[in-house]
Amino acid sequence: MNIRRIASRLAANALFACAALGSMPINGMGTAFAQDYPGKSIRMIVPFAAGGSIDVGTRMLAQRLTSRLGQSVIVENKAGAEGVIGTEFVIKSAPDGYTILAVGGSSYTPALVKNLPFDLIRDLQPITLTRFGPSAVMVNAAFLPKNIAELQTWVKANPGKLNFGGSTAPTSLATEMFKKAAGIDGLVVPYKGSGPVQTGLLSGEIQIALDPPASYKALIDSGRLRILVITDKERLAMFPNAATTYEQGVNMSFATNTGFWFPARTPKPIVDRMNKEIVAVVLEPDMKKWVESTGSVPIGSTPEYFRDFIARDHAFLAEAAKMVNYQPQ
Repeated sequence: MNIRRIASRLAANALFACAALGSMPINGMGTAFAQDYPGKSIRMIVPFAAGGSIDVGTRMLAQRLTSRLGQSVIVENKAGAEGVIGTEFVIKSAPDGYTILAVGGSSYTPALVKNLPFDLIRDLQPITLTRFGPSAVMVNAAFLPKNIAELQTWVKANPGKLNFGGSTAPTSLATEMFKKAAGIDGLVVPYKGSGPVQTGLLSGEIQIALDPPASYKALIDSGRLRILVITDKERLAMFPNAATTYEQGVNMSFATNTGFWFPARTPKPIVDRMNKEIVAVVLEPDMKKWVESTGSVPIGSTPEYFRDFIARDHAFLAEAAKMVNYQPQ
């Protein structure tokens, strides 16, 4: 069963469960507890600078939540230390439902960050996973292999000549897992961002790269770059003609993700109420359309599913880091 069908089912269950809040007590609390929330404005903390896709998506969500909740939902950017400052701010906030963190969480693992000052899963309460963006394995249009089988053949015929581009630690480690799953070898060359990776692909400095494909769309549409495979079980709406790893017999998935978190120990009725509201907004047609325009898949999950999703992601990155003896920075 694929992640989208699971997540859709979980979202429906979450909405059903939350609808029942008005008729039954939860954790020993009466219905008034949930009905009285929210009683004032809510802050959504984006731990990055304004203008990125997480910031833009959070502002769209906040505007719609304001209408649904009857209270202002205000987005604040608390950037610094690659998201750690804003995340710590939320962790230290009162667990009363009035401070929310917008972040995926895949990068916040000891496998990638040395002396990480918190444990994401222990110190935060997940609300919902809202979207995930599968990566793509991309090549220069002139590169001969058109699929994984042809890539495997090419690598055997050209030992030591395949160079991958890596734009971040997570994508570099995911590349190692792709190499392992596909049974191929190649050097992963680190770059400082997707822009330099694109330049490397166009110049022939590298032959292949695993990265989120949305920022490559213009080059793909113009025919200068080509998607070899999408790292997911289902095809992306943005690139419907690009086959997936699973279609080509490689059982490997990797995606960036975005979700929302409360501080740990936030009462369950508040978590359930906010889960209900955010899931409803994420599944609105215009929000789904915007998410798909970013190269991502809209998801509305239960808190439990989001927690398990991040735990699996951390285990995936830890395995890759151990495999190549990657030292956290």
